Amino acid sequence: MKRNSINKQQFINEAILQDVLETVGNIGFGSIVLNVHNCAIVAMEITEKYRFQNIDFVEKGGGI
Repeated sequence: MKRNSINKQQFINEAILQDVLETVGNIGFGSIVLNVHNCAIVAMEITEKYRFQNIDFVEKGGGI
């Protein structure tokens, strides 16, 4: 992978960084994907999972 010699520090946006950190702190289970273009974060995709707490109930035919 070829790396640019551009100073990547100049591309850090504090508002975007704060949004990413807040999202990491608020998600229980799931995935966060950051899309990067020209060394800058341009989008964030969040996939959140919800887990059923009572697995025995689901295994015995309960639930949906």
